[in-house]
Amino acid sequence: MSLTASAARASEVDDLVKQGVELRRDGHDAEALAVFRRAYAIEATPRVIAQIGLAEQALSRWVDAERDLLLALARDEDPWIAKNAEPLRTALAAVQAHLGWLEVTCSVAGASLRVGGAELGEAPLSPLRVVAESVSVEARRAGYAPVLIVVSVASGQHAKVELTMTPQPVVTAPPKPAVETPARTALSPRVGAGLIGVAVAGVVAGSFLESVSSERSKPRGVSP
Repeated sequence: MSLTASAARASEVDDLVKQGVELRRDGHDAEALAVFRRAYAIEATPRVIAQIGLAEQALSRWVDAERDLLLALARDEDPWIAKNAEPLRTALAAVQAHLGWLEVTCSVAGASLRVGGAELGEAPLSPLRVVAESVSVEARRAGYAPVLIVVSVASGQHAKVELTMTPQPVVTAPPKPAVETPARTALSPRVGAGLIGVAVAGVVAGSFLESVSSERSKPRGVSP
């Protein structure tokens, strides 16, 4: 990158930081945070990171504020950080007064864990930095009943939660009743032949009666 381009980027970042600071003075902390993040996307200077942390503090985003203030203070070789180290440390101490530690273990490895409604990964988890207040902790895993508890985390303290999950019984549908079909009655060869014979006899008898009836209905001839 040329010196001209680098100077242009630095000037743009400086203008955005000044704009963000003015917004904060007017009480528009959320808008200021968005402007500081625009500056960060151009160049992640320690000054920009510190301003992001301060805006997050004003918005009570304690976990994010601690992270970013620590990142900024770690860059103590930066002239702006060195000049403002004391007020930044004071801000960091105020932020940390709102935080505690939470360690979550679970009887089922690989269970999905939620803390404060946020999905954080699978059990077991490393100790978490959380806001010092009542925090919901939830564990879920296929085949087990979900577990949800609320734990109180004190400022500066380390809370530990052990979750015990129980397997869920497998519910199976009852088998369908078997449908009985009526069995066909098989005729013996002798009975079958007898029935056929009766049928044939009936047909022959009917033909004979029809023939006799026909002959009787004919007029008799008169001899001359």
